[in-house]
Amino acid sequence: MSTFNYKTIEGETWSSVAWKMYGSMSGISTLIQANPGVPIEPVFNAGTILYIPILEDNSEVITSTNIPPWK
Repeated sequence: MSTFNYKTIEGETWSSVAWKMYGSMSGISTLIQANPGVPIEPVFNAGTILYIPILEDNSEVITSTNIPPWK
């Protein structure tokens, strides 16, 4: 699976990065699995480097019921 590096900004979380990268929350487990050395913290410090897997199929439909509260 191909990946690219992403540097977090202060205050980001696994769910906010998943939303930014994949447009849904369904990518959280994929992100965590791709970054085994990164602690599961509630909030990232600025500058944390994450490996972001490039998914071949991102077919989840975004609806008003699965939009996170920060959107």
